[in-house]
Amino acid sequence: MNHITAYDWFSIIFVALCWAVLIGFHFRRTWGLEHGVGMSDADRLFGGDGYDLNTQIFLSSLIVPCLFFLLCILMVIRYSLAEGLRLFFLCAFCYILLISAVYTVLLVLLPLLRRHFSARSCATLWLLPVFSSSYVLVYSPGTYNALILLLQRIPKTAVYVLTFLWAFGFVILFGGAVLSHIRLYRQILRTAAPETDEAVLAIWQEEQKTLGFVTPVRLVRSPAAHAPFSIGHTKKTRMCVLPIRAYHERELRLIFRHELHHLRRRDTDSKLFFAFCASLCWFDPLIWLALRQAANDLELSCDEIVLEDADNDTRTFYARLLLDTAGEHRGFTTCLSARAASLRYRLTRVLHPKKTSEGTLMLTCFMFLFMIGCGWLRWL
Repeated sequence: MNHITAYDWFSIIFVALCWAVLIGFHFRRTWGLEHGVGMSDADRLFGGDGYDLNTQIFLSSLIVPCLFFLLCILMVIRYSLAEGLRLFFLCAFCYILLISAVYTVLLVLLPLLRRHFSARSCATLWLLPVFSSSYVLVYSPGTYNALILLLQRIPKTAVYVLTFLWAFGFVILFGGAVLSHIRLYRQILRTAAPETDEAVLAIWQEEQKTLGFVTPVRLVRSPAAHAPFSIGHTKKTRMCVLPIRAYHERELRLIFRHELHHLRRRDTDSKLFFAFCASLCWFDPLIWLALRQAANDLELSCDEIVLEDADNDTRTFYARLLLDTAGEHRGFTTCLSARAASLRYRLTRVLHPKKTSEGTLMLTCFMFLFMIGCGWLRWL
C-alpha cells in the first residue's frame, strides 16, 4: 500500500481548507441576510435584485439523489450492466459509511452543540454530506480498493444476497416516500382553494416583501391540511397551505414568517435529502434517530429567527400556537408544528431561550475535519 506523501497531505489539507472556508462564507452570508444586513454589492452586480432573497447555503440538497442516479446511469453506460452496478454499489456503500460515521458523531455531540451554538448552525451540520457529495462519490476511488478487499473475504453468495436486500429496502422506502409525497401534493391540488380573504392576503404579501420574495408564493387552504405547512421544490410548485380554520392576525404573521423562512432556505429539499439518507441506511437505527433530530433542528432554526428579540408575551403566544397546530408530518413538507410527542424540546427553547454563539467558526471547523477525513479515505 502506498504511503501518504507530504504533497498528498498538502493537497488534502488545501482542498479541505477551501471547502471549509467556502461553507463558512456562505453560512455567514445567509446569516447576515436573515438578520437584516441586506444584499451585498456583489449580489446586485450579478443581478441579485431580480431574484428571491435565497438563504440556502451553497448547494441544494436535491443534488445528492440526482447525483446518485446520474452516477448509476453513467456507470452502466460506461461499463457493462453487471460491472457498472457493481461499481455503483461500491460508491453507494462508501457514502453509507460516510453518512453513518458523520451522523453518529453529530448525534452524540448534539446536546453539547445545541447548548452552545445557534439552531441554524446545528441544522446546517446535518447537511455536511450534501456539501461534499460530488467529492465523495466521484473523486474517492481509492476507497473502493479497501472495500473490494473486504468483500473478497465474504462469500459471493452472501454479498449478492446482502446487496439485493439493501437495494430492495432502499427502493421500497425511498420509492414509497416519493409516492407518498406525490399523493399528498395531488391531494392538496385537488382539494385546495386559493386564499380569498383580503386581510389574510395583505398580511401574506407584506411578509413576503419583508423577507425578500420577488416571485410570489401561493397561499391556499385545504381540508387535507391539519396544520400549516409548506410544500414544493420549485418556484412554480411551492406553496403555503393553511387548514380550514380562522386565525388571528398575530397568529398569521408568526405562521407566515416561519414557513417563508423555510421556503427561503429550501428546507423542503433538505427533507427529501433526509428521506433519501434514511432509505440508504434503512438498516441502521441510529441514522433514523439522527435524521429525526435533524428535522427537529430545521424547525428549531426557524423558531429561532422568528422569535429573535421577541418578548416573553410573544414567546408564550408562539408556544400556544405550536400546541394548537400540532399534527402529523407528511411528505417532504415543513410543518409548523409536528406531533405533540416531539414538541417538548421546541417549547423549552421557545419559552426559555439560551444565549448561543452564531456558529460560523464551529461549522467551518467541522467542515474542515470532515473533508480531511474524506481526503484521507482516498489513500486508505
